[in-house]
Amino acid sequence: MIRFSVVIPSYNRADFLIYSVQSVLSQSYTNFEIIVVDDGSTDKTSDIVKQWSNDQRFHYIKTTNGGVCNARNTGAKLSKGEYLVFLDSDDAVTNNWLFEFNVCIEKTGADFVQCGMKKVINNTEELLFPIIGKAAGSRGVKFNIPGSFAIKKQIFIDAGMYDTNLKFGENTELFFRIKPWNLQHAIVSAPNFIYTPHPEGGAKNRTNRIAANLYVINKHADFFDAHKDLKQQYLQVAGVDSSIQGHYFNSMNYLINGWLARPFFLKSFLRVLIGFVPFLSQKVWKNKHFNS
Repeated sequence: MIRFSVVIPSYNRADFLIYSVQSVLSQSYTNFEIIVVDDGSTDKTSDIVKQWSNDQRFHYIKTTNGGVCNARNTGAKLSKGEYLVFLDSDDAVTNNWLFEFNVCIEKTGADFVQCGMKKVINNTEELLFPIIGKAAGSRGVKFNIPGSFAIKKQIFIDAGMYDTNLKFGENTELFFRIKPWNLQHAIVSAPNFIYTPHPEGGAKNRTNRIAANLYVINKHADFFDAHKDLKQQYLQVAGVDSSIQGHYFNSMNYLINGWLARPFFLKSFLRVLIGFVPFLSQKVWKNKHFNS
C-alpha cells in the first residue's frame, strides 16, 4: 500500500482547519500521515490541533511566518510518504480521496495523478475534471490546485519544490518546471476534492499577481517565448490589474507587450484600446478577475 503524506499549511485559519483535517482523518484509505504546518498563526490554531494529538497519523509543526510556499516545503521535507498531497486549510476532500488515488497509482504507475473537484461558491456547486494531452493546453493540465493532485515526493524534491519568491501562481510555476520531464500522468474521474475559494485568496491580491506574473515570465523566458499565448495572457492580466490600481503607464506597457506577443488575437488588441482611456478601463475592468 502506498503511503501518502498530506501537507496542510495554515495561517490564522483555525476554524477552517477543523473541517479540512477531519475530512482527511475520515479517509477509507488508512496508510497516510497528516502534517499541519502552522505558518506563525496568532489565533487559536495551537489549541485546536490538540484534539488530534493522540492520533499517530497527525503531526503539527509551528514555524515563523514565511508564506504558504515555505510552509508546504517544510512539510514536504519532513514527510515520510512516497507521494505528497497538498491541501489548503480551508478545503476538504471526500472519504475516497486517497483510496482512489492509490487505486489509480497502483494500476498505472503514475508519477502524478489528479482527481476531479467540486468547486463551491455561495452554496453553488460546479464540477470540474482534469484532462491530459493537447486539450489541456501548453501547461499540460487543466488545473493544479492543491488537493486535486498527488505527486511522487522525490519528483517534487528534485524539481526544487515550491518557489518561495511567489505569493501567487506557485502551483502553475511548479508544473512549468515539471512538465518537460514527461511524467506518467493519470486521472481519477471522481470529484474527490472539495474546493472553496477563500474571499481573500491569492487571486484577489492584484499586487501579488502582477509581481508573480512578471517574475514567472522572466524566470521561464524560453518557455514563454515558445508559448506566445501564455505570454500574452500573463502580460495582459498584469496590464488589467495595473490599470485597476491606477498605474496606467505600467498598464499600457504590459498590455502592448502582451498584444505584440500575439498580435492577431482580437481580444488582446481590444484591451490595448480600452487601456488607452483610463475612465473606460476603470468602468470595464472594475472587479475583473479574468484569466485569459
